[in-house]
Amino acid sequence: MAEKNSKGKKRKWEPVELDDPSFFAGEMDGFVSLEVMEDYDLKELTGIGTSGPARKKKIKERPPQKDNQEQTDTTPLTQLEKSTKNDQQTKGKKKRKKKNKAQSKAQSEEQNRVEMVTDNRLEEDPPEPMADVSAWEVLGVPKEVQRGLSEQSFTTPTPIQTLSLPPAIFHHRDIIGAAETGSGKTLAFGIPILTHILGQKTSQEEGKTTENATKNNATEATETGTGTSKLKKPLLALIMTPTRELAIQIKNHLKQAAKHTSLEIVAVVGGMAPQKQQRLLNKCPEIIVATPGRLWDLISDGEEHVCRLEHLRYLVIDEADRMVEQGHFQELSSILELIHRKSDNDEDERTAKRRHLQKFIFSATLTLPKSFKRKGKEKKITSEEGLVSLMDKVGLQKNICKIIDVTNKRGTVETLTEAKISCAIEEKDLYLYYFLSRYPGRTLVFSNTVDCVRRLGSLFRLLDFDPWVLHASMQQRQRLKNLDRFKQSASGLLLATDVAARGLDIPAVEHVIHYQVPKDPDLYIHRSGRTARASREGLSVVLVGPEEMGSYKKIMKALNGGNELDSFPVDVSFMSSIRKRISLAKQIDKEEHKFRRKKSSNDWILASAKAMDIEVDEDLLEDLGDQGERKERQVKLKQLKAELTGLLKTPLIPAGFSGKYPTKTGSLIMPGIKADANLEDNEKVAVEDVRRKKRNKKSKT
Repeated sequence: MAEKNSKGKKRKWEPVELDDPSFFAGEMDGFVSLEVMEDYDLKELTGIGTSGPARKKKIKERPPQKDNQEQTDTTPLTQLEKSTKNDQQTKGKKKRKKKNKAQSKAQSEEQNRVEMVTDNRLEEDPPEPMADVSAWEVLGVPKEVQRGLSEQSFTTPTPIQTLSLPPAIFHHRDIIGAAETGSGKTLAFGIPILTHILGQKTSQEEGKTTENATKNNATEATETGTGTSKLKKPLLALIMTPTRELAIQIKNHLKQAAKHTSLEIVAVVGGMAPQKQQRLLNKCPEIIVATPGRLWDLISDGEEHVCRLEHLRYLVIDEADRMVEQGHFQELSSILELIHRKSDNDEDERTAKRRHLQKFIFSATLTLPKSFKRKGKEKKITSEEGLVSLMDKVGLQKNICKIIDVTNKRGTVETLTEAKISCAIEEKDLYLYYFLSRYPGRTLVFSNTVDCVRRLGSLFRLLDFDPWVLHASMQQRQRLKNLDRFKQSASGLLLATDVAARGLDIPAVEHVIHYQVPKDPDLYIHRSGRTARASREGLSVVLVGPEEMGSYKKIMKALNGGNELDSFPVDVSFMSSIRKRISLAKQIDKEEHKFRRKKSSNDWILASAKAMDIEVDEDLLEDLGDQGERKERQVKLKQLKAELTGLLKTPLIPAGFSGKYPTKTGSLIMPGIKADANLEDNEKVAVEDVRRKKRNKKSKT
């Protein structure tokens, strides 16, 4: 309710405190005096807010006026009841006020306690200081990248990094780098790229860039219909790799190094959802890591960001010797032609001085001599001839590039122990089972074909191992999933083709087994390089069959001067027990595979016929047998599996085995096995006890 004042304006009722003397004096500006309030009856004042019970009591205890006596008599509550009710409300308000005050005090005390605890923790556990990275600073690495390297404990650069960073960073030289596997080649070409791009962005922010640099590093595109301009970052660096897994790994390594920068790094590979990769490309990343096939598909489809190659400043070809092989990666040649053609157009149009495209060519086997057959004759190429051919294909000029070779003559690291096991082709499963049972640890087994990997996966799954498989015929999501699971298992087993041979940085791989001899020395080096990385020890064992002696001798001639590897020690006393297990597992796998193959063929024929709405000729279907034959086969499989399970429950290797074998230092640390000098004697005693028990058992029978 409101009242008009002398000026004709309405006043609003607002709460007042009756204990304020200015109120009674009528001196409070903006409030109505008590005399004015007396002109209104109590019913009209209902709902007017008051800030204390005293005012309510005073107003209600005031004697009623004569002209509204009738209204007072009709009020349902008596004066005593009103007073009692007001007293109860007053007590309730006091209780609530005390309760709120107590809660506020408790919250304040809790906050003070938390702050004291936090302060104590900060005093007791100060943040860990950043590791000493002065070795990187003298090489020209910026502070942001130094911080990312420090968090990964990369405090000291490797030889390939020490030699390649100064000419690449300070003099913008093209780099051809050859170093053993696991020597840090990714950062050797990644750090110069990050350094240059960060320097360009810093110069732009400070407003010191020239007109030419501004044109090269940023372009403005006006949004259609809005009239506003949106800055689009061009593609500055392109890194190309032969495999999808390697591309994703390089992207992850560079993102960790550039963690404290604003640079966008994206991997573009086949087998991944194109929509997701398109969303990533819409962010206009400065650096793209790609496989040639998917990148060329995007360029052919006219994807805007990857088509703007005229702004490209840095080009990396990792595992270059594999990438430029004749008959492989035709898309790479097309991409290189497009890059060089763009630069020529810039020069012809005279819009700017011809840009310098800094190139990095890296591999572990760049400087190895090559040999191949042409028209039935074997032709050899020296390391110098191979480099000249590579430089011509990539478009490098010999007088401006820096060649850095830190590999040894063998091509493998010094901490790697190499050995061989000579056996028949059909016995390779026995020796592989022997090795995996006797020497537990993270093991990577390489085969030449996808079919071999699949067969080994089925076989060793029946033998109670938990193998993961990796080959090119798998979906990319499953490949990455299996690779992650293998990395997380301390005693994992990965069965793979050569798709996993190059570049993959899998931590703490103890063993590499060449189930099938690779076709050339390069593959042998890259396979063996999955172990003994970052100065760790590792073991590489080749299973050599009579039919593979040609490839084996070729590798030894190129890497070991024709000298053969030492034979790996094998205890043949276990072979009879292993043979029984392998034989049963193969029998089970053969029966299951035969039924799965027939059923899969029938399912495909029936599904195709249904889709075309035609009838199926029964002669086209595989014979799966009648119900009785199927039941008989299931019973037979169940008996075979029960027999195999019984054999697998008996440990093959006796307790107390030390796990030692000839390496550089004499042993590797195995999961769950204690290294003790006396364990070798204990092993001999345990083996002799087992043999004695068998002899006693035979004599009793």
